[in-house]
Amino acid sequence: MPIDSVNILIKSELLKIYENPITGIKIKERKKDAKLKEVTLTGLFGKTYVWQFGEKRGFCNCFKNTDPYVHKACDAIVLTEIERKWYILFIEMKSFRKEDYCLQLKNTDLFLDYVFTLLDVYYNKKVKHVMNKIFVMLYLSKGHKPTVHKRPYPCETKMGLRIVKIPNPIHVSIKDLIT
Repeated sequence: MPIDSVNILIKSELLKIYENPITGIKIKERKKDAKLKEVTLTGLFGKTYVWQFGEKRGFCNCFKNTDPYVHKACDAIVLTEIERKWYILFIEMKSFRKEDYCLQLKNTDLFLDYVFTLLDVYYNKKVKHVMNKIFVMLYLSKGHKPTVHKRPYPCETKMGLRIVKIPNPIHVSIKDLIT
């Protein structure tokens, strides 16, 4: 299974593995001052990996800490299989809509491409070519309380990414994101 290949390179303390998360998976914002604390992803079946970067950002210790762009990462990556197709959800949560979310999603995409290239080159695991990518920005609108939304979700394209934007979320169904 392509999804199991991620375990080869990623530290186990960074990955949570759910065998059959029918009731959903909670994605939590780690920042203490965040207003949007958590969102539940539903519609998952089978093995699902959730990779949350937490409050300490950055992918690699070799970059300078002063670089404002390199150390930005999105809040979570969800790798799952739905109806024999593999999906990667790049999830960024914002208490209020801010403009740096695109940079965080793009950096995480580039980093994951690097991880998949390492798996391909050194472990002969062809993961990159079987994944469908979905970029999601979850945010609170000023003055609005979290609500459950129905499709279609608004989208925008920035930095070569098609980003699904969902305001005021409580629950988000992955099936609504892929159809």
